[in-house]
Amino acid sequence: MLCRHISLVVLLALLAITLPACGDSGSTAGSGTGGTTTAAKPGGDSPEDVIAKAKAFAESEEFAGIVNLIAPDERPLLSAGMIMLSQMAPMMMGAMGGLGGEEAQGEMKEKMKPFEDAMKSVMEKHGADKLDLSQAMASVQSPEAATKWINGELPDLDHGAFVGDMFGALKKLGEEASEKAGGNFKELAGEMKDLKIDGDKATATINGKPGEFVKVDGRWYLSIKGQM
Repeated sequence: MLCRHISLVVLLALLAITLPACGDSGSTAGSGTGGTTTAAKPGGDSPEDVIAKAKAFAESEEFAGIVNLIAPDERPLLSAGMIMLSQMAPMMMGAMGGLGGEEAQGEMKEKMKPFEDAMKSVMEKHGADKLDLSQAMASVQSPEAATKWINGELPDLDHGAFVGDMFGALKKLGEEASEKAGGNFKELAGEMKDLKIDGDKATATINGKPGEFVKVDGRWYLSIKGQM
C-alpha cells in the first residue's frame, strides 16, 4: 500500500520507489522547518501504535516522522527518490515550459527558481550536494541498486530529516504540488482493520488498502517491501 502513496512523489522524477539496508536514526524532523527532534523510541510498540503515531504526524504534517515509522532498511530508497526528484523535476518542468514558447519558458524558470534554491539548500544541509549524480542517473536502474548507491554515498544520512526537509522544498512549487505529495503520506493515518500478526510480521487494511508491518529489534514498523 505505502508504495502507491509514495510513488506519486517519485513519479515526478520518473523513478519507481522501494527498499533495503541502513541503520535506524531514531529521530524526526518537521517537514520544511529543518528542525530535528529526538524521538524517545523509533517505530511503535505495536502495529496499532505505529498507525496512531502516523496519524499524529499526518495531522501536524511531520512527514519526517512518518518516514521514521517505515522499516529502517527500507528508508534509503525514499531519500534516493527525493535526490532523483531534485534533478529530474527542474528538467521536466523546463521541458514543459519550452512547449509554450520563449515567454512560457521564462515564466516556468521563474516559478522553478524558489524550488530549485530550496532543494539546493536541503542537499547542502544533509551533505548530498557533492554526490556524482551523473553516474547515479545512469546506473541506478533498480530499487536494490538505488539503495546500495545511497547507502554507499551517504551512510550516515538521516532519512527522516532529509525527506522531511525535501517535502518542505516541494512547497515552493505551490500548494497543489505539496498537497498531492503530502496527501499520499497522510493516507497512512486512516482506519486500520483486520490486523493479523504472525511472529515478526503483520498485515492489515488501512483505508481499505493492504498494509504490512515488520518487527525489528523489538519495535514495529510499516513495511513497503512486499508491495514492490
